[in-house]
Amino acid sequence: MCIIFTLLLFNQNNTVYLHLVTNSFSPESLFTSQYSYKNFRILNSSSY
Repeated sequence: MCIIFTLLLFNQNNTVYLHLVTNSFSPESLFTSQYSYKNFRILNSSSY
């Protein structure tokens, strides 16, 4: 857990990816991860 939190702190761009990896065990969390990843991509592309 500590490693994940430190990765979240240092790599804010990979938070959604880590969220997807850590919660890829249940289909519901995987679905929400993909949904948040899509929103993250939209927000990220619009910020440029």
